[in-house]
Amino acid sequence: MNQFDGPLFVVGMQRSGTKLLRDLLNQNKNIGIPKAETNFLPYILGKYQNLPQINDSLKLNSLYEAIINTTFYRWMNSDGFILTKNEYEEFDFSSWLTFLKSLISHFAPPNRNTGFIWGDKSPNYVNQILFLKNVFPSAKFIHIIRDPRDCCLSSKKVWGKNLYRTAEIWRKRVQEGMIQGKQISNSYSEILYEELLNNPEKELKQLCNFIGVDFHNDMLTLKQPSENLGDTIGKSFIVKTNVKKFQTELSPQEIKRIEEVVYPVMTQLSYEFIYDVKFKPLNPIEKKYYLISDEIFILKHFVDELGYIKGVKMAINDIKEKNPVI
Repeated sequence: MNQFDGPLFVVGMQRSGTKLLRDLLNQNKNIGIPKAETNFLPYILGKYQNLPQINDSLKLNSLYEAIINTTFYRWMNSDGFILTKNEYEEFDFSSWLTFLKSLISHFAPPNRNTGFIWGDKSPNYVNQILFLKNVFPSAKFIHIIRDPRDCCLSSKKVWGKNLYRTAEIWRKRVQEGMIQGKQISNSYSEILYEELLNNPEKELKQLCNFIGVDFHNDMLTLKQPSENLGDTIGKSFIVKTNVKKFQTELSPQEIKRIEEVVYPVMTQLSYEFIYDVKFKPLNPIEKKYYLISDEIFILKHFVDELGYIKGVKMAINDIKEKNPVI
């Protein structure tokens, strides 16, 4: 049997520990996951369908321009990574698998071992598991799940997002990820964020076994902080206490309403309910109102970080890439 060399996808609801998990995995020199989320794979694959060949300069240039205009490339470029036209043309265009392996590996952290496992950390791919598995038959997926109440709280604190819309998205995305993952069970692994914090050695050893690499003690520490947002910002170690913050930072009414929204999925996991609730999803009016509110806060987040023009462009590009037609 051939040794697994990727791709390895880290997926899950946003604000669920995907960055921490990526950075812990990257402490193993046999794994290389770029710092930025690609997010563009379904969009690019849907737009181009057939991979341009090296002798088709028009389509080749079009794909290159599309890549260097992605949010992914802009973030990686700001971190010092560059993809020249000559480097791009040296990629393996035999198939989408070989091309995207060349592309994403180009942006992997430095000093990887020869033949390292290439991968990507894009939380939104949690609902694209089967699509990506079809494109990359050898792909493996790690789905990290966090207590929905803490996930909602974190999204509100970082981006100003509505608690209940985040709960609605958590229910749908986590459920869909679990459903799709079970259909490729040998290539899919679930991990709870809280268990990773509580016993990182045990959880990482299990993941290493799943991936097919040796565990190293270096994987238990971070060389630099994973988070640039939220309560663990600037921390270069695993913050074991970053759990159950909702108990003191959310009101009883907020906790109860979140539990109502996530009820069908939360019952499938090991999280304990605080209130005796029944399933009560958001109604159509609530969904629309909270969506508009969230989009305003996300736009503000990009503008505050990048300035008005760049922020608006980045927000539009982000929406386009994360909502592809496939």
